[in-house]
Parts: sequence; structure tokens; C-alpha cells
Amino acid sequence: MASGHHEAMDGRDAPDAADVAELVSRLATALLTSTTPHAGIERALVELCEFLEIDRATAFIVQRDWPHDLDDFVSMTRDGERRSPAPVLIEARQLMVTVDDDDGLLLYPQGELLDKAQRQMRETGSATVRACRVPIGDDAYAVLGLMSLRPREWSGSELQVLRLASRVIGHSQARSLLERQMQDQRDALAASEGRLQAMIDGAPASIFRLDRESRILLANREVGRFNDVSPESLHGIRLSDLITEPDAHAAFDRALTRAFELGEGDDVRVSVSTGIGEVYFDARSVPEFDDAGNVVSMMVYAVDVTDQRRLEEKITLAATTDPLTGLANRLVFVERLAAEIDGHAVSDRTLAVLFIDVDRFKRTNDGLGHAVGDELLRVLGQRLRQSVRSSDLVARFGGDEFAVAYLDVNGRGEVERLVEQLRREIARPIEIDGMSLHATVSIGAAMGAPGAVSASDLLRGADHAMYQAKRRGRNRCEIFDDAMRHTLHSRRDTESALRAAIASAATPTSSAGMVAEGGAIAVHYL
Repeated sequence: MASGHHEAMDGRDAPDAADVAELVSRLATALLTSTTPHAGIERALVELCEFLEIDRATAFIVQRDWPHDLDDFVSMTRDGERRSPAPVLIEARQLMVTVDDDDGLLLYPQGELLDKAQRQMRETGSATVRACRVPIGDDAYAVLGLMSLRPREWSGSELQVLRLASRVIGHSQARSLLERQMQDQRDALAASEGRLQAMIDGAPASIFRLDRESRILLANREVGRFNDVSPESLHGIRLSDLITEPDAHAAFDRALTRAFELGEGDDVRVSVSTGIGEVYFDARSVPEFDDAGNVVSMMVYAVDVTDQRRLEEKITLAATTDPLTGLANRLVFVERLAAEIDGHAVSDRTLAVLFIDVDRFKRTNDGLGHAVGDELLRVLGQRLRQSVRSSDLVARFGGDEFAVAYLDVNGRGEVERLVEQLRREIARPIEIDGMSLHATVSIGAAMGAPGAVSASDLLRGADHAMYQAKRRGRNRCEIFDDAMRHTLHSRRDTESALRAAIASAATPTSSAGMVAEGGAIAVHYL
């Protein structure tokens, strides 16, 4: 040792900072330059025995969870001989994972545990034991134990050496254990490649192994079900080239980047063009690493969810469309109209909403049957859709009522022109079951600009105008104007006054508790 040593309690020289630094350097060299991590740990333990002048050093890993199993034993004497570790008391194992000591020093036996430890020391020829632990991940500690066949005291600097050595050797041992486990897995995988392939081929999921460019390195037989090809014939094809939807393609690209750049898996839903059509998959990507920790490939486990996707589409379709005509329903129409207005609150655009009611539809439905009535509504829905621009909205509100929203018109004149074009299209004869039917409609229109009118204002105005068209003889269009607005507001005021009067008449008029009976008045705008 260096001349700067301090005297230890039993006459030995205590290591100083320079000695400790030199030791750490030798330990690191042993651990990094050995042919295997296990061999490096053995060399490091021998170095430690020589430096502290002890007889034996042992390193192992203890699990934090019960039963505190010990794993990856490496035990070396000062002479470089391998030794089998002595049994570790259950109480000592418990102490290794429960003691609360920031310095990490363990095994200061007391009471009954001291008696057991001393008996074990006598049986194994040990007189002094010291140990230190280092946390390894969330579920284990690496423990370094030192044994001397003669009694000795430990100086503070020697205990510091123990702490430093436990960290250096402990982390190397954890890495050694992990690499050994990985190598065991690789060996097991290589030995059972045939069984693995059989298992993969029997899996109910499509399985791919991909390189960084998404080229297929391996595919199982389930993949062939969709393309009527052998899995081997897919090798070298880019899986990303088979994904059709732009959103799904972007999601797959993100999963590929996440695997190869971050070493992390991901869950994605993708659609793939196959020999039997479009197939949807819920896929899980899992990166695969080499011995150096680099991602070398990505496994993809894909479950066919096409039937589930089709069901989701049917449910969405049922919730947003009219089942008879295929047009949007009232809810979707109102939401999209409101979104258009809110999204263009500052705009010079003018919007127009039409309420359309089929004239005398009940007579047709009752006289010719509901099947004929339904077909009439379906054809009228198609003609409405064909009569408007692709950017406009068309919906069936229920019964014989339809609605149209022109999302950009150039004043009243254009609205009248579009309405007339629509009426001409509707007026064409409709052939149903050998009968030639002629339908007319009553239309109410309301206009406004985003920021000056709301969706509810437009819908209310168009509804009122449609009833005006019916009152004035049907088969015509009325456009909501100031006069109609005045009439509508007057009727609202009248209704509010009548309701207030009824509520006032229903209050008690005497101390005897007499209550005037009132009724309800309903006002319907014709």
C-alpha cells in the first residue's frame, strides 16, 4: 500500500484516497477487460481480497420479495480459488432487504441472530463478516460480503472501500445476470427454433419480424390466409407499402420509429390491402435487441379486427344517418351547421337553410301503402342530394321533412335560383311499382351570416317560413324576412303573456286557500 496509509485498529495500514482510487481502477479494469462478465467479477473479488487482506469475498443478488431467493453467486478466496457460498441464514436474508441504512452496510448481528451467525462462522472457519448492498432495479439488491478467518476491526476507510466496491461489482453482477439470462433465452430459442416456428404458425394472430425499413424478415402462416401466398414469399416486402389508410400509415411509421429509435413498443390499428380485400388489424410492435442493446428488428403481432371494425362502422352509421335515405340525420345536420357557423365567425359568407316538407304525403302513404311512401321518400332524398353542391348539407329530419344548408350563397337571388333548381328536380315523375307519381314540396328558407346569426336562429326561421308556404297554398318557397320575424316575435310575446296570466290565476286568492284552476295553452305556428 502507499506510504500515506493511516494505522488501522489492529495494526494494519488503513487505505488512503490514493489507494482507494487505484483499487477502483483495478476493479473496473478487471470487470471491463475480462472475456465474460462472470470472469471479470471473479478477478474483481480477488483484487478486493488482496487489497483488504481478507480471506474470502462473495457477491450475489437477493430478491426483495419473499422468499428472498439468492442468485448468481460468485465466491473467491484471496488465492484465486472458487468457493461454494455458505448457506445464508433466513434472518440474514430478511435483514438484507429490510434494514434501513443509507450507507448500505449490513449484518451487525445482535441477540439470537448473533448467536446463529457466530455458530455458522465457527462451522465455516470465519471469524469476521461484513456485507454491503446496492439496489438493482425495483426488485433486487446486489450484496457484497467479505469474510476473514481471523478477528479484525474495520476502519472507516475500509468500510468506504466496501461501499465503493459493492457498487462497482454489484452493478456489473446485475449486468452479468441479465446478459446470462438473455443468453439463456437465445440459446433456448436457437435450440427450439422448430418448435417456436410451429407455435408461431399456430397462433391466431398474424406475426411479422421487420427490419428498420419495415421489410418483412419473418411471417407466420396466418399471414398467408389474407394473401393466398406462402409466408416465405413475403420476405423482403415492405409491410408499410401494404398499409392503405393515410392515418394508419402514419401511425405505423410512428411505431417503427418508436421501436428502432427509442426501443419501445406501441399499439396501433392499421388497415392492410390483401388478396381478400381491406383487412383491419389491432397490432402490437415489440423491439428486439442484440447483445449490445441495439434494436435489430421489430416484431409485430396483429389480430384481425375487421368484423369488429365493420360493426363499429355500422353503429356509427346508425347513429349519424337516416336508415331509409342514407342522408345525415337531424343531430348531425345541426352539429355540422353549428360548427360551420362557429368556425367562420368572422366571414363575409352568407348561409341559407331550407326546411322542406312533402305536400300531402300522408294521403300518399295511407292510399298507396307505407312501402310506396318509403320509396318515395328515398327517391326524394337522392334527388335532394343530387341537386345541391358537394359542400352543402342535406338531411332527413324525420317523417316527410328534409333540410338543406347552403354553406356559401351570394344573397337572396342565388338562394331563389338554387331553390327553383331543387323544385324542378323534385317535380320530375317518380316511377314506383308501375305507377308514375308526382311530388311537390313546401319550402321555407332562412339566411344569415356567421357572427350575425346562430344555427338555431336559421333553423327556427326556416321552419316558420315553411309553415307560411303551406298556409299560402303549398308547392312554393317562402324566405324568412323581417315581416315574418315580427310576426314570430309577436306570437312569442302573446304566448308568454298568456302563460303568465295562467300562472297568476292559479295562485291562492283568499286565506281559505282557494286556488283557481288553470289550463295549459299550446300555440302551434301554421
